[in-house]
Amino acid sequence: MGDGLTYKKPDEPCAFIYDPETVQDCELQKEFAPCKSHIIHLLACNFGVQRPAEEGGFRQYPYGDFEAQGAVNSAYLEMLGRAPTPAEIQKWKKELNEKFLPADAIRKSIIASPEFERKFGKVPAEDLHKYRAKIWLDAFNKESAKPDWETLPAKERARRLFNAVSRRKK
Repeated sequence: MGDGLTYKKPDEPCAFIYDPETVQDCELQKEFAPCKSHIIHLLACNFGVQRPAEEGGFRQYPYGDFEAQGAVNSAYLEMLGRAPTPAEIQKWKKELNEKFLPADAIRKSIIASPEFERKFGKVPAEDLHKYRAKIWLDAFNKESAKPDWETLPAKERARRLFNAVSRRKK
């Protein structure tokens, strides 16, 4: 159990788990529970298929059909501002599960594509998360400055942010 750490039991299952050492000054939903073991233990020591060391070495479970489709849809809307074609959905659903890829593999492929470069310019794969942080923070700064932002329900705020990200221009 736990890649040979039989003395170190995993946390009990729960809806959401977080690392109290790194998540601070936040208000979390009641479903979140602090992990007792280090969060790396959870990612590295479970029964999923182990990914290569260059991809973090963490373990990965196959995506369910709806989860895989959601990962593909989100990546295309976020990165290209459009829905994926049926062929793109099928291709990525197959790739994610056959190769046990993380969802970011879709985004890394997209930012290397001619379509992305035409729309938004060149972004090196290693800058994916910096790029994503920038587009989401820019959208948040723009949307949260609107006078009705504070009165909106959380679901409407999320919808507005996602729309702002997917409609962005170069």
